[in-house]
Amino acid sequence: MSRELVEVKKRKRDWVMPGEEIISLRPGAVVNIGRGLRQSLVTISAVRCGKYDDYKEKHLILGDEKAYVPRNEDIVLGTVVRVGTFQSGYMLDANAGSPVRLDSIAFDGASKRVRPDLKLGAVVYARITQARGEIELEASCCSLTGPKKDWMTGESLFGELKGGFVHPIRPFFARCLLSDTGGMLSSLGKRVPFECCIGVNGRIWLRARTTVETARLARCLTELQRITLPDGHAALQSALEVLDDFFPLPKLSKKRKTDAAADEEAEELEV
Repeated sequence: MSRELVEVKKRKRDWVMPGEEIISLRPGAVVNIGRGLRQSLVTISAVRCGKYDDYKEKHLILGDEKAYVPRNEDIVLGTVVRVGTFQSGYMLDANAGSPVRLDSIAFDGASKRVRPDLKLGAVVYARITQARGEIELEASCCSLTGPKKDWMTGESLFGELKGGFVHPIRPFFARCLLSDTGGMLSSLGKRVPFECCIGVNGRIWLRARTTVETARLARCLTELQRITLPDGHAALQSALEVLDDFFPLPKLSKKRKTDAAADEEAEELEV
């Protein structure tokens, strides 16, 4: 994308209202736009209230959505609510307003003879492949990019998630966690080991070493999303206080503190 062909009329983190012109294009310009923006000929305008952002060369409007609106290629967490025949496949509840259809062989390495056998209530990590107008929503567990691993290995990117706990969060907060804005997941990972899968539909799957730790993780994320600001960041001091309440860092003994200080002094001398 040539900067000379694109004129951005807003700065990052500027508040915008629906209808405001965000970008002016010249002939031959190509830009990547995301949520909250719509292109009309040579003008890109906002269609929602929020803050303008340019994340990884993608222009979008950040806003605190209360409900999830499905879009193509969204990564979602769904729960199997109906098991049909081979032709009809499965129906997922993905918090999308209507059920999402998942084909029986829409898995990496699946075939008519060898395919997953999902049960009612199974949790599935998938991507939306069709979300247009009144057409039935469809999802798939096949990867488009990156190394593809057979679903039978248990190492595929998408598929059934076993064990763990599904916790509801705001769709906006889910996108913040996916980009790890503010380093919240990184800070949590330093305090307690855990696995997670995040869906932009406002759900997160958690699995820690014990059930108690998993429940505390869910409560911690609930508190963190309350202090998350519209630009995706949380007040640093408040976030640290929340983390310390649920997962305090271990305190060093006097001997360990002395050893750590000696190591630091040695490093300084070497420099």
